[in-house]
Amino acid sequence: MNDPNPDVREAAIAACIPLLDDPRLRCHRATLVPLLRDVLGVSALWQYRERAIDALLTWGEDPAGLEGQREAFAVCGAQDDPIPWATGRTFTSGDTSDLPF
Repeated sequence: MNDPNPDVREAAIAACIPLLDDPRLRCHRATLVPLLRDVLGVSALWQYRERAIDALLTWGEDPAGLEGQREAFAVCGAQDDPIPWATGRTFTSGDTSDLPF
């Protein structure tokens, strides 16, 4: 959690969140709260910011000052990257020439 690489540090802190749901480890939540605010809460990745907010709320902490993703599904189905199966086309048996995978 103290790695100089911010990507490693964020991933390590995020990995600790579900571990602290164990009743034997809940006493360590107070240690992680500042890291949730100062590291994950300001992360460039909206997923980490959301995890920090969710964890703080679940743990009874105030997430004030942390900004979550305003539109959590904004990245899904963007206009420039249409979802192939959302075009209304149907695939018949044996027609695999233009499947998206």
